[in-house]
Amino acid sequence: MKKSVRRITFASVIAALYFVLCVIEGNLASGFMVNVRLAEGLLVLAFFCPEVVLGCSIGCFMFNLFFGFGIYDALIGTAATLVGGAFVLLIGKLIKKDLFRMITFGLGLVILNAILVPIVLIISVPDLNFGAYWATFGVVALGETIAVYGIGIPLYLVLKKHIIRLLGEW
Repeated sequence: MKKSVRRITFASVIAALYFVLCVIEGNLASGFMVNVRLAEGLLVLAFFCPEVVLGCSIGCFMFNLFFGFGIYDALIGTAATLVGGAFVLLIGKLIKKDLFRMITFGLGLVILNAILVPIVLIISVPDLNFGAYWATFGVVALGETIAVYGIGIPLYLVLKKHIIRLLGEW
């Protein structure tokens, strides 16, 4: 019982952290011209604790619902984060070498967000149409790559020893 309460609490803290990071970023985290959501880099922590995927997904849902592009953004954007996070968990189980983990962990997040977020933007922003899909695809892919790898890899390298030690104490 005690362990499950800790895991739920940890997921909640991650959700709040994801949400607050996005609020601090403002339009950078949810714009239709630029889309670099640095909080997505937190998903690398799923290598150590699977609850991170749930926490990031809840944080994503809440931010998209209140500050994003509405219910479509909340549902579709959250699905991209959830499935991308599941991909990180899969990579964590299949690949044990750090170098290969770092190269592959973000691929699902980048690809899913690059495919799905432009659809949300085209549905939600009146001035956009499907002619803008590929340009938006590129902008989202670049932003997600910057967020996932630019934040995720340093976070992984800095926290690896500390998180393993802390989780051992749980």
